[in-house]
Amino acid sequence: MFDALDKGAIKAPRYHDAIIAAIREMVMKGELVEGQTIPSERDLAEAFNVSRGPVREALKILEYLGILENRRRDGMVLRKLEVRELYEKLDFALSFDQENLRELFEVRLHLEPVAAALAAERRGEAELEEMRQAVALMQAFLAHQEPFYDASYRFHEALFGATHNRVLVSIHYNLAEQLRLSRRVTLSLPRRLQKSLHFHEKLLEAIEHQQCELAREIMQAHIRDAMESLQIQEIEGETHG
Repeated sequence: MFDALDKGAIKAPRYHDAIIAAIREMVMKGELVEGQTIPSERDLAEAFNVSRGPVREALKILEYLGILENRRRDGMVLRKLEVRELYEKLDFALSFDQENLRELFEVRLHLEPVAAALAAERRGEAELEEMRQAVALMQAFLAHQEPFYDASYRFHEALFGATHNRVLVSIHYNLAEQLRLSRRVTLSLPRRLQKSLHFHEKLLEAIEHQQCELAREIMQAHIRDAMESLQIQEIEGETHG
């Protein structure tokens, strides 16, 4: 079912893309179905005739996007998704790499501090309550050493809503898939969970007290900390504020 890759036609750094494309093809043909366990990292490396590195990267990307689920007893399993959603996620996975992630964080670094400052100025009680609930969920997940991707996204979604700026809300909505992915990447690192929770707690406090400039600074620090964890470099000449 898993055929060796034609390495002559693929640049080595893109082997993980070829693996994702092969998995996509198997899903389209019905050779992989929901609930089916994916072979182990070692077995896939042997089947594709590559090292385990690109296999690991491909599986991580598919897991980050919610296509695969890592179950304790069963290993990596293809999740149940609507056909259209599954294909969209697989197509997006093929376009994802470190450069895409850097560009996304470049946008976040400029956009989200502005949103944080506006949220602190304009937030209503409904948005504050949504952010409080998101932080409470993060605290509960962290107590069990579990990542909190969705709770983090929920917090930022409420923050953008609190800006009462339709353009900012629309931008955030249109970047939803990429933003969910970036948080799955950063929050997959266990050492990041406590730090991320701390930043969200401080952001909530600043927004509650309508400390606009402080909210801006905390958001900048939050995003730069995530970039540092992922070893993403800011472009030269970027303005720091």
